[in-house]
Amino acid sequence: MKKRLFATLLLGLFVLGSVLLSRNLTAQAAQGGATRQEAVKMKMGDTLTGTVSQEATEQWYTFTTEKDKEYWYHFDSLTIEGTNANVTLYDEDFQAKGTVGGSMSTEYEMSFKLTPSSVYYICIQKSVILGATDKTEFKLKTSKVLDDAADTMGQAYTELTSGKKYDFKLDNREDEDYFYFTAGADTTKVTVGSNIPKGITWYVYDEDKNHLNTGIAGQDETRSIEVATKKGKKYYVYVAGVANNIYGTREVSGDYTVKVDSGSKPDSEIMFTITLKKGEKLQLGALLQPSGKKAAKTTWKSSKKTVVKVDSKGKITAVKKGSAIITVTAGDLTGKIKVTVTE
Repeated sequence: MKKRLFATLLLGLFVLGSVLLSRNLTAQAAQGGATRQEAVKMKMGDTLTGTVSQEATEQWYTFTTEKDKEYWYHFDSLTIEGTNANVTLYDEDFQAKGTVGGSMSTEYEMSFKLTPSSVYYICIQKSVILGATDKTEFKLKTSKVLDDAADTMGQAYTELTSGKKYDFKLDNREDEDYFYFTAGADTTKVTVGSNIPKGITWYVYDEDKNHLNTGIAGQDETRSIEVATKKGKKYYVYVAGVANNIYGTREVSGDYTVKVDSGSKPDSEIMFTITLKKGEKLQLGALLQPSGKKAAKTTWKSSKKTVVKVDSKGKITAVKKGSAIITVTAGDLTGKIKVTVTE
């Protein structure tokens, strides 16, 4: 008999290919090109290293984003020698999307949601401010990660089943997560636990987007709030880092748990419930890893292929109105995700 997934492993809509990406974090990219036209191709996961100087003032790199819009693109900038270099991200129309780092002497991080299947450029430029050193050795770590929850209330696709505790992650200071639940009682308790250094905030809204209550938990804290609800009605939970527009990335990123208690009993076999509209697609990711063992190869199966299709990499397609169970298996572990398709 297969062991139930939730009893033995880290479960969730997790980072797809996280194991593969982690192997690439130490890959080194060559010195960049002198101009945008000469930009050196790179892959997310590369670490860019080189030197900018008074003679070679710019180093250019280019990459193409993935087809899936759920990716966060992360840049971790650190100068090795010298303190004056600017790092800027541009789109293919040469419009600046943001500064990854500038005139920095300490580590500086930024994350972006970028347009899928598009070309972007990174320019590392020698600063010309007064007192700048002759040269600066730079190091820029890059990575990408699938977002594990929706970024807006209207796009919320993960349903929180009453009585179950879910594990999620805020990947950076820009990350915000939205979920929904259907009330099964006149009063609902929403509990959130955080290991995020600056803490975490969460908000509950009704279906008309009226704010009902707010909770806050510090690092290594678990706290609850209660809201008045109506049975059968839909509500939203919005989660974000505390003051996420002020503190650095590391201070507002990390793992958290969320649990809704609203009267109805959970289905012990279903780990997640997702709602999609007909024609929509969603990349599911799972790291199926029993404690102390290496991650096993995963397989995916749909109970109703005419309603929801799933490929070998866990990408689901909503075909027509109805419900289907997606079963994911790794070795002797198994888990189920319920997918409901609406018109």
